Order: sequence, then structure tokens, then C-alpha cells
Amino acid sequence: MDLPAGLFPVSGVGTSFNLFDTVGQECSVEIFPPRQGADERSQTTKEGKGEALIKAERIRFLNVRGAREAIEILGANNSELMATRAVHLNVILRNVPGREALFIKRIYNDIGAEAAISSQAYHEVEGAVTDMLVMGTLYQHREVRRVLADNMDVRAWVQAIGQLVENEPETVG
Repeated sequence: MDLPAGLFPVSGVGTSFNLFDTVGQECSVEIFPPRQGADERSQTTKEGKGEALIKAERIRFLNVRGAREAIEILGANNSELMATRAVHLNVILRNVPGREALFIKRIYNDIGAEAAISSQAYHEVEGAVTDMLVMGTLYQHREVRRVLADNMDVRAWVQAIGQLVENEPETVG
């Protein structure tokens, strides 16, 4: 298996692997070990006559490049698109009029992402203004921008999200 420069498999069976930077610099992938005291029996399953250990680890990609590299190591196709779905970004918007906040929230929800707004904005209380937390993958933020590109009512808010998201270190790759 050919690995991207600077990365190598440390342990694993089959396609399980851990990624580490060979020169000790900040790695573009973090693997979190299982919680202390986790029940090992919950990680086993019967296969045929014997038992096989099923290993699951939490992984967080620090940027698109790290996600793309890990996806390519697995041998999957279309790593560029999948990598944008592996990086999660949260953005807070301040003082969003309630009507616009609710509309943006509904679009985020329609594509499988999330947005938090105040109850007043959600229940369409007249004159509501809210801070708004939009949560999604790089791909989802881009999709919202595409869907709302021609909507003049929310265009400034969507552009602000897009400018912030596209200039974050996580989008490198």
C-alpha cells in the first residue's frame, strides 16, 4: 500500500491503520484511543467458528488534505469530494434577523446539517433578532451557498459564512 509522503501505517490488520507524522510535526489526522475502562466485550463479534475483534476509533481530520490522504490510503475513489464531507466547521453569526435566521436554518436542515437559533426566531416572534450557530461539513456549507446564491434576502449572511469557511485552515487540501 503506497502512503502519502510523511505518513505511514503503525499498526493494524487489513485496512485498519493509525496515521502519524514521521517528523513529529502537527499531523493532519488525529486518532483518539478508546476510552479508559471501555468494555472490550462490546467490541467483539462472532465470525464463523471463531471471534474477531472489531476495532473502532474516533478520528478527526484537521483539514481536507488529511481527510483526502486517509481516504486514498483506504483505496477509495473520489477522495476529493469525500474529504469535504469529513471536515466539520461551526460558524456563529451575530444579530441575524429572525426571519432570515429561520430560513437559513431550514436550508441547513434540508441538506442534513444543523443550525441553532433562538426560540423567538424559531417561533417567528415579530422583531426577533438572534445569534445563530451553523454547523456542517465543508461540503454542506458549500451546498447551502450554492442553493442560496440567488436569494437576495439572505445573500449577505451566506456570503459571510462562505468567506469564513473557505479561509479556515481546515479547508486546506
